[in-house]
Amino acid sequence: MFFIASKVLHFLIKPILWVFFGVLYGVWKKRGKKRYWLGLLVFAYLVSNQFLVDLLFRVYEPPPAVVSELPDDLNGVILLGGYSSYMPSAQRSVFKGSGDRFLQMLHVHRAHRVSPVILTGGSGNIYKPGDTEARFMQDFLEKLELDTGQFVYDPNSRNTYQNAVNTQAIIQERGWSTERWLLITSAFHMPRSVACFKKAGMEVFPFPVDHRAGPPKLQFEYLILPSVEALGKWEMLLHEWIGYASYKVTGKV
Repeated sequence: MFFIASKVLHFLIKPILWVFFGVLYGVWKKRGKKRYWLGLLVFAYLVSNQFLVDLLFRVYEPPPAVVSELPDDLNGVILLGGYSSYMPSAQRSVFKGSGDRFLQMLHVHRAHRVSPVILTGGSGNIYKPGDTEARFMQDFLEKLELDTGQFVYDPNSRNTYQNAVNTQAIIQERGWSTERWLLITSAFHMPRSVACFKKAGMEVFPFPVDHRAGPPKLQFEYLILPSVEALGKWEMLLHEWIGYASYKVTGKV
C-alpha cells in the first residue's frame, strides 16, 4: 500500500502538471484576471529556472567522495537500484540518467577490489512487479563475464526502506558484519538512503554519485532563460523531500 501511495504522490508533485492545470483553471475560471495570470507566469518561471533549482541541489546533495580516501577495511558495497530498465524489443538492459551509480560501483569494485557487492533493486513499476532490476543486472553482468561470484542480488526491494531492510537480512543470513559497508546511490537520494540503513542497524559510508548540479555558470541562458530540464529537477527534489518526510512520519528513518 505504501509503495502504491508513493507512486500516486510522485505523479501529483510534477510542477509541469501544476502549470498545465493552472492554465486550464485560468481559462475556465480566471479568463480576465490579470493578477492570476501574472502569478501563474511568475510561478512557471521560477520552477523552470535552472539556476534556482541547482542552488537547492548544491545545498541538499552531499559532496562527491574521493575513492583514494575510502577506508581500507570496508566489508563490501551496496548499490541501490533505479539506474536501469529492461527493453523487451531489444532483449537487453538499458541505462537511465542515473547510470553513473552502476559505473562508479564497477570502478570501486574492480579497480579498488572492494567486494562483495549487493545489488538491491526490485521493480519500481506498479503494473510490472516481475520486472526486477537486480535480475536484469545479473543477466547483464554474467553476459559480460563480470560476475565472478562476488555479486549478490536482491530483486525484492521496491523502495529505499525495503533496500535497507532486505540488504540487512541478506548480510546477516550470510554471517557478514553489518558494519563498514560502502553505500552507492545518487547524491540527491543519499540523505534518505543513509537514514534508512542506519535505522536498519547498519553502518554505511556514503559514496554519492550522479550529482545533478554542477558548478555555477555565469551564462545568460543558465541564469535567466527558462529550462524544461529545471522542471524535471524540481520534480526529483520534491520527490526526495516528501519521501524523506513520509519516511520520518511512518518511522522508517
